[in-house]
Amino acid sequence: MREERLHLVRYITESIRPMLKKDGINVHLIRWEDDFLGNTGGSQQDTLDEKLRQCDMSIFLFKKSAGAATIHEYDIARGLQDKRKHSIYMYFLNVPEEEKSNSLTIFQKRLENEGLYWKE
Repeated sequence: MREERLHLVRYITESIRPMLKKDGINVHLIRWEDDFLGNTGGSQQDTLDEKLRQCDMSIFLFKKSAGAATIHEYDIARGLQDKRKHSIYMYFLNVPEEEKSNSLTIFQKRLENEGLYWKE
């Protein structure tokens, strides 16, 4: 998913950020790759969780699986959505059904049960 993440970051920094800046909205990206590699204090997941709790929006990308850490981060974002305005965006790459892990299939069914819309 490296290429997909880089494409998304490029789109946000080159297109979305300048457009929103004109309206006085500051967009700051928090990415594991940039902000948490080499973190020395506490656990990296705890640091990411705290930063996530300060965000107004979360973007999740999935390809073939849904890892425990990503689901944990989704749960935090979902809790934020219940308490205040917090937008969640999910992107699922279109892969053949037989290539999807059981964890991804279960997670997608969970989203449906929560009444959330998603599309590949």
